[in-house]
Amino acid sequence: MEKNHENGLFIKKSCFETQGYTNLFTSGGLDVTYIEQELNLIPTVSCELVPNRASWFRENYPQTEMVCGDISDKATFEKLVKLHLAKGNVGVKASPVCRDFTLANTKRDPNSKRANLYKYVLEFVRRTSPVWVVIENSDQMMKVKVDGKIVGMKIVDALKAMGYYVNSGVF
Repeated sequence: MEKNHENGLFIKKSCFETQGYTNLFTSGGLDVTYIEQELNLIPTVSCELVPNRASWFRENYPQTEMVCGDISDKATFEKLVKLHLAKGNVGVKASPVCRDFTLANTKRDPNSKRANLYKYVLEFVRRTSPVWVVIENSDQMMKVKVDGKIVGMKIVDALKAMGYYVNSGVF
């Protein structure tokens, strides 16, 4: 056990073996350090649309094969699938762009191309069958309806149909 000096509590370090995962939207990689330190999970494949964020991620996570591109582009998508499988990654973490769901955006559009990036995440999961999947987004994704169905529930139902146990909500 190791003492957490901030609050004086003792915490147990992860007992998981180090394993690789694919990070479909790096968003600058702000969560990767926690995931790596606490869960022993290493992003061996990552995707980022914005070149300067992809460069920053490459510098800070040299063990990661960075794919700079749009997941909705067929060549980028296929490269991600190929790399995920080749590296034997066990998981997928996805934080699709939230601006079309968040209340902070007064011009949000849940029917936009950006808002539908979750469909590529689901296709990636179908194609790669990871052991675990984490999808993070705005809490509004669990409230906004598209074609008469809550978007978050579309994701939940698709994952369940693929055989995953799903725990969803605002945490």
